[in-house]
Parts: sequence; structure tokens; C-alpha cells
Amino acid sequence: MKKNLILALALGFCGIKAIKAQTHDVSLNIAPIVFSNYSVNYMFNFTDEMSVGSVIGYQNITIDDPTVAGGEIKYTGFYLAPEFRYYFNPDEGNDKFYAGGYLKYRNAGTSGDIYTGFLADGSLVNYDVKNNGVALGIVFGKLWQTRVGLNFTLWSGVGYYLFDNESYTNNYDPDKDPNLITINSNLPSLDFRFGVNVGYRIGN
Repeated sequence: MKKNLILALALGFCGIKAIKAQTHDVSLNIAPIVFSNYSVNYMFNFTDEMSVGSVIGYQNITIDDPTVAGGEIKYTGFYLAPEFRYYFNPDEGNDKFYAGGYLKYRNAGTSGDIYTGFLADGSLVNYDVKNNGVALGIVFGKLWQTRVGLNFTLWSGVGYYLFDNESYTNNYDPDKDPNLITINSNLPSLDFRFGVNVGYRIGN
């Protein structure tokens, strides 16, 4: 009976400690704002070493393309990137160096009917390209946590788009274009990420 009581108290203490360790980080990535890319990050810290969450953002991607006027094209759209982190030897709980993995869904496209092609009947058509992709990657960084709740994160990551699908507006189909020799995907298959995040920890 005494052993059972000690065991119950120990489990209860561990449960209380786990509950106290659960905090929430909300942050803004200020690094890519200069490129008109905006993103916010939410992380749920369910232990002192592990967190899960997601990034949601709006991005502008400019790519060189000699086939269009001006020599470059711009893709705009949003992305969602669920993420897992493991912190090594944290001091304040979920701080210092970490590594993890992520999935990223991308939805982006051109606008203004910037491309020109031909329909199956030979008529001329202007169209845009829409892209949907899913990438898998790794992320690593360092988080500095302050006693007043503010935190700062320096991080980077790289992934690869396992799924990458393009569609076309205005009924354009490259497979039915009688004058098209080849068409290449413009968006890169590699996903390079970086950030300087400023955030706040709720429940600190």
C-alpha cells in the first residue's frame, strides 16, 4: 500500500511537471520581409525538449525567365509548414540549439496572363501558371528565451518537393499546343528556408 502511494505521488508530480512545461510560442519572421515575404510561427512546447507547430506565410518568388517581357516572372501565394523540434540541453525550457523536420505545402502562381501559347485549334491564348507542391525537409536553429517572455530565434532549413504539380489558366494545355517544343517548371525543386524570428512565450 505504501509503495502504491509513493508511486501515485511520483506519477502525479511528473504529470504536474509536464503540465507546467507546456507553453506556447508565437513569433514573426522579420528576415524575409525585405523581399515582401511575410510569415508567422506558432509552436506548442509540450515538454522542455520537444515542440510541434506550424508556419503560415505569404510569399513572393521572382525567377529569371527570358521567354517573357522583362526577363523575369513573379509567383505569389501562400504556404503552410507543420514542424517538429527537439531542443538539446535547454536552460529555460525549449531554448538553445534545436533540430527537427517539417512538411511544407505551397500554393503559388503568376498573374496578369503573362505567358503566350496556342490552343489545339491554333488560336493564340494568354495564360498564367498555378503551382501546388509538398516538400519534406529538415530545420535547425537556436532560440534565446528571456525571463520576460520575449524570445529570439535564428534558424535555417532545406527541403525537397516530393510533389510538384502545375496547372494553367484559360484552358491552355501544353500537351495540346502544336507550336510548343518543351515546357519546364519554373519553381525550384529545392526549398531553402531561413529566418530571424522575434516572438513571445505564453505561459512562461
